[in-house]
Amino acid sequence: ELTGLTFRHIEAGFTNTPGTGIWATSMDVIWSRATNVTVQSCWLHDAGRAVILTTSGMSGMLIESSVIERNGQAQIAMGYSPDEHSEIYAVHDNTNNLTIRWSYIRDWTSTGGVILFGSNRNFRFYGNVMSQATYTAVGFDANGAVNGLTTGSGNEAYVYNNTFVDIPHHANLLTMGVFSVSEVRNNLFYNVRESTGAGVTI
Repeated sequence: ELTGLTFRHIEAGFTNTPGTGIWATSMDVIWSRATNVTVQSCWLHDAGRAVILTTSGMSGMLIESSVIERNGQAQIAMGYSPDEHSEIYAVHDNTNNLTIRWSYIRDWTSTGGVILFGSNRNFRFYGNVMSQATYTAVGFDANGAVNGLTTGSGNEAYVYNNTFVDIPHHANLLTMGVFSVSEVRNNLFYNVRESTGAGVTI
């Protein structure tokens, strides 16, 4: 198992996402099961499915000072087929010690932004800006900005000191699934059609 990986100053994405086939629906920009991974000052964009996907059992992920944008491009090309969901970051079950900070996350579609699948420990999301100001896809945003799944359980998550701005869908925070710890505080919402979550400041 790989461990102790660091990625800095990298651009990674897809410029032409096809609308059919396994290749289209699995075009994740980062797909990882390693441990202790650091992503710093990167631009990750235009995924066919998820921009980042970490698999069950991963521990130790730090994402900071990066721009992450535009997931679900294959789903858009397929006319929003219900057979394929996507997220900006798909955090699969039992992914522990994950931090996302000081980053700009924008223009998500489909299932949502950062989505916790369930049973994740010590997820921290702070100092980020999330926006759909340049969002042009005619689609949907099922779960919001930072959330779980309805089937998820046992998540431990902290969302604080973030700014959510120009979001035409909704910016739900830790409202879906069952959380063992659900701490949402000191966040700023501006020009958001709908926002829910404890500790919201508008």
